[in-house]
Amino acid sequence: LMYSSAIYDAVAAPPATLGQPSSGLKFRGTLEEAQWRKLDTLCDRAQIKPGQTLLDIGFGWGGLSLHAAKKYGCKVTGVTLSVEQKALAEERVEKEGLGHLINFEVIDYRTFAR
Repeated sequence: LMYSSAIYDAVAAPPATLGQPSSGLKFRGTLEEAQWRKLDTLCDRAQIKPGQTLLDIGFGWGGLSLHAAKKYGCKVTGVTLSVEQKALAEERVEKEGLGHLINFEVIDYRTFAR
């Protein structure tokens, strides 16, 4: 799981009953499903395509990078300030066999330029 926000599937809540206010929306699904939906929404809105390169600044544990490379076929360059996060994310990349698509670097994003 990721430690950031998620996008839940929302449907209209049933109408209010006498003396009870309507909540407006009802959220369906699990946190994990909502987090996958968030990643897909980001990639879809960015129109990520195979062969393109995604710059993931502050990639955390690599969730977006892994998802984008695996599902959308893009290359990913990720930058972070955390040696620990880079190490764990690289383990995840190796486990998924995505080393040919993903490269992580420990570098200050304010000075990163290519």
